[in-house]
Formats: sequence, C-alpha cells, structure tokens
Amino acid sequence: MTSRNCYELLEVAPTASQLEIKQAFRRVIAKYHPDKVQHLGVELQSIAAVRTAEITQAYRELSAVPSGGNHETPTQSPRPPSRDASSGDRDEARGLVQRAALARFRNALREEGWSGEPVVAPFDVAATSAGGWRQKGWKILGRVVGEWSDATVQETWAAASRIQRNDSRNAWVFLLGPGDASHAQPRQSVSRARMTDVCRSEPALVLILVDVGTWHADVPNRTPPLMTALLRRLSA
Repeated sequence: MTSRNCYELLEVAPTASQLEIKQAFRRVIAKYHPDKVQHLGVELQSIAAVRTAEITQAYRELSAVPSGGNHETPTQSPRPPSRDASSGDRDEARGLVQRAALARFRNALREEGWSGEPVVAPFDVAATSAGGWRQKGWKILGRVVGEWSDATVQETWAAASRIQRNDSRNAWVFLLGPGDASHAQPRQSVSRARMTDVCRSEPALVLILVDVGTWHADVPNRTPPLMTALLRRLSA
C-alpha cells in the first residue's frame, strides 16, 4: 500500500502528526464498526469488513512514519514510533477486524443452509449441514485469530482433534486471520496437520486457512462441493 493511499484512507494530509493520524483512524474506523453494519445486507457487511482491514493496515504503516510524513527536514532525526501509544489502537483495530470477519463467516454459513451448534473453546463458530447433507456427517468449526503463527495453527488443530474424538462427523476447521493464507509458516503447519490426517480413519478432519482481507482460502485437493460453495460465498 502506497503512502498516498494510506493518507487517503485515513482522510488526513501527508503532513499530519501522529496524534492527528491516531484521531483520524478512530474516527474513520468507527464508520465500519460491526454494530453499525450488522443490520445491513451481507454484501455491505463484507465491504465494511474489507474496508476495516484496509484502514487498519494504513494506520499500521503510518504509525511507523515519523510525524509529518515525508516532510521531515534533513537535519531532523526520525523519531521511532511509540509502541505504547499505538498498541492500544492496534489492538482495538484488530478486534474490529476479527468481529467483522466473524459476522461475515456466520452470515455465509446461514445463507448456505448451515445450522448453529454449541461452541467449544477456542472456536467461535460450530455448525452442521442441513437437509440431505446432515446424513453425510459434515461439521464446521470456525476460529478467528489476530495473527498467523505456527503455534496458533497447532493449537487449533489439537483442539479440533479433541472435539473430533467424540464426534462421528467429518469436520472442516476454518482458521480465519489477517494476511496471505499461503504464507510459508502457517502453510507448513497445515501441511503437517493434513499429513497426520491421512493416517486417520474416518471421520476426516481438515484445516483451512482463510485470509480475512482478501477472503482467499488455502484449500486441499478434492474439496467437496459443499465447502466450495461456502468458500465462494465468503469471497463473493
């Protein structure tokens, strides 16, 4: 993302100070808060989720730029951004993105005919397929995280495996987070998990990474039509 786009997203001038950038971020991000868009249609909620991610990324980038943008004089030494000053705002922004992503995921499940089930930590969503698919034993577990990490992938896989021991249905686990779902580290973690799954007897357990910024998903080969339809709904 270019500096110009960052300033435009936050609706501030390139000469804005860190305080002005922070105030602008809070003002602009509030427009897309999940509580303000939950009554709108799914398409508008999806747009709000994408916009929230873009605004958050713009704020992160500008938080690392010295006050006044690129207009520091050569004699001035750039001041490092204050982590304490911006950490609270970043946590708030991350929370907004996570709530918006969760709302979009739930809407997609509902529109594809999935029914909610009791949720077990650390997951945020549990759903079962309706109609004829129920007899085929499909279940979805969903979790929204603030960042990708090897530990997060392994923790999610372990939790799903524990739940699966007492469930005879095939489970697809959706791990939703910011950033490219094909990133090397989480992709390697998922690959190891899927290799473990090959040795399992039915029911199957499959882990899917979904980027909540682009809604691109890293899916295995031979993904069943039921899951393909859900992924299309998410990325539409």
